Amino acid sequence: MNPDSTIPLIAGTALVSVLTVFIILFVILYKKAQLRFELERQQFEQALLESEVEIREQTLADIARELHDNIGQIASLAKIQLNMLPPATSEEEVEKIAESKLLLQHLISEIRGLSNSLNYENVQSMGLIGMMEKDINRINKSGFVKVMFHPKPTEISLDSKISIFLYRMFQEGINNILKHSGANQVLVGIEEKANQIVFHLEDNGVGIPKEKLQILLNNSTGNGLKNIKHRCKLIGATFNMESPPNMGTFIRINLPT
Repeated sequence: MNPDSTIPLIAGTALVSVLTVFIILFVILYKKAQLRFELERQQFEQALLESEVEIREQTLADIARELHDNIGQIASLAKIQLNMLPPATSEEEVEKIAESKLLLQHLISEIRGLSNSLNYENVQSMGLIGMMEKDINRINKSGFVKVMFHPKPTEISLDSKISIFLYRMFQEGINNILKHSGANQVLVGIEEKANQIVFHLEDNGVGIPKEKLQILLNNSTGNGLKNIKHRCKLIGATFNMESPPNMGTFIRINLPT
């Protein structure tokens, strides 16, 4: 082969090699940039979710203080004023005053219970199971629905932030059941097994039509469900919801420990 003809061949091969290396390096750098961008996007979304949750918790705490300090105080003053009324002159008046006192006492108890459930500091002090039991007892006293632990839980050692998240998910789930399910019985379960916390809510209500359930699960159009899924995402938990026709609704949350 003519030496003069090999020079362009070598130069061409070298150029192709350089271009190939450049392309490979470009692809590698591009992929790294993509991964870095995706990681930063996820971190930004995580920060937004955490900020949203923190703001909501602070708002609930403020509402709890308002309920306790203002509305609760007004109800207590109304009860005092009622006790200072002149003695009733008829049996009918006695019954009405006694009934009004009972209603006011019930209102005061409800305000205190609601105030306690809204304030995240109470979850930290009383523990997750203790707060859930208080809510369950308050709901059962209303007579609208029977809520039971199944199985009976024992206190689980959890980070205070995780406890608050699970408690809020419990509240959201119960609230959805009370508003939409038409159930008269609810089973609540929370237990630690196989390196995970398993929390579930089950009711015997009307259930959710399959098409509507898919919309709720895929688009999170319901605020309650959206809040539960957001909190699951923040603590690394998995969320599952089933609702067979006329067989109630079942929610299960698995949190790795």
